[in-house]
Amino acid sequence: MKIKPLLYLFFIYIWVLILQMLANGSLIVSLFYLLLTTMILLIINIKNIKNYLLNACQYKKQATLLKYWVISDGKKNLHKKMVKKYYEKVNTVMYIFFFIFIISIAFLVEVLTVVKPMAIFALIAIMIGFLFCFIQFILYRFPIFITLIVPFISFFIVSYLYESNQIENLILLKVLFVLFAAISYGFICFSAQPYVITNIHKNQLFINGVPNIILLIFTLSMNSIEKPKIDFTKGYDFSELPDEIQIILSNQEIANIIRDIIYQSQMAEFTSEITTYILMISIMIFTFSASLNIKMRHDNNKARNLLSRVRIDIMKHQKFDYSDSQKISYYGGSYYEDQLFSIPGVYEFIYEIEMNKSKI
Repeated sequence: MKIKPLLYLFFIYIWVLILQMLANGSLIVSLFYLLLTTMILLIINIKNIKNYLLNACQYKKQATLLKYWVISDGKKNLHKKMVKKYYEKVNTVMYIFFFIFIISIAFLVEVLTVVKPMAIFALIAIMIGFLFCFIQFILYRFPIFITLIVPFISFFIVSYLYESNQIENLILLKVLFVLFAAISYGFICFSAQPYVITNIHKNQLFINGVPNIILLIFTLSMNSIEKPKIDFTKGYDFSELPDEIQIILSNQEIANIIRDIIYQSQMAEFTSEITTYILMISIMIFTFSASLNIKMRHDNNKARNLLSRVRIDIMKHQKFDYSDSQKISYYGGSYYEDQLFSIPGVYEFIYEIEMNKSKI
């Protein structure tokens, strides 16, 4: 059992407890305590923080230079582990920063009412940063689930705007829901690594089909609902109605006609809502697919241009650069790897280089 994490949790608990006790008294003293303890922790751990950030930068540099991108490894596990380590370190730094920053903002708002408008913008920026960390975590661990998580995030944002009475127009909320999702999908596709985009693209048919299939099943199940029976004679106020109206409402055929009119009106309203939701989902899927295809086309063009250059270098200058072959594999995936291996002598050359690297 690891003792260090438990000690950290214990010290954090004591720190928060003291902060809470001071907050019940003077807010100025508690703010001073917060800033002082934060500065002391930064000074004490400056070396560890520096090493931590240097390691994160090193992971980023190694991932960018494809140092652990092994072409002969079909799953590219070494590179994927390096990318995960980088984002884990970045996310840890971001979470600690958010924790300290939120507490500081909360005390500043209590002490200085002037900073309240600025605090709102600061909290929005923190939420965006937190969502960025969360999306990166999901993207590089469970890439296929990112397509399902984005609509939920958009829904929670829109729900918050509605519940806080900041926006009450339902049409505007639906537009914002689609807009938030479209921007998120675009950001994810253009910032993700090529192998993640390839993985998502393989499951694109499944991703595109599932939401519409669910809506279709839901619509069909609603259409299969039997029409309820209406009997106006059982109402509490029926006996108080004029005799002529009682005779009309007692007629079952007339009651069925009224029932059908009400049912058709309700179904028309429901169908209109379902059509709106299908349109919203279709726009999101189109935006996601378009962003995905644009990103893949861009990466494939890079791989194609590099492959052409490698072929020219081999044919004219008898020269081969291993880093170029890594980039071809990185941007182009398995298809361009096969194109690269089809060049005589290239596979043997790559295999020899990677075998020598693995022995080091």
